Amino acid sequence: MAKQTPREELQSQFIELLQLLTQNGKAEWAQEGKPEHVHCLVGEEYIKFEVLGNDIGHVPPDFDKIAYIAGYCRNATYFWVPVSPGWSTLIELLRQAPIDDERIDRFRKMTLDMPVRALERVAKL
Repeated sequence: MAKQTPREELQSQFIELLQLLTQNGKAEWAQEGKPEHVHCLVGEEYIKFEVLGNDIGHVPPDFDKIAYIAGYCRNATYFWVPVSPGWSTLIELLRQAPIDDERIDRFRKMTLDMPVRALERVAKL
């Protein structure tokens, strides 16, 4: 196997940690009712994944011909394609997420004030 680039190493570590946190009950997942995004909440980290098929846009994670997955967390965007390290694990994590729009609303409400809380923590230094 070819040596991973620093970005690939980060993406692999990101997926390994998500898998571990999910197994330990510290990551909460939900899919939108219409195939658009899969959301994950880990502590105060809100992560959103897009699953896309070739030439058809958003697809559910159980779609059999996924072209790529984009993951967004803070200011980082990661892209996975079927040959990316961690692809199978990521697909498994996304597929196990229940369809639950109410949970996603709760994630969004919980994370809405996170930037303010982060600034308050820095202000107290």
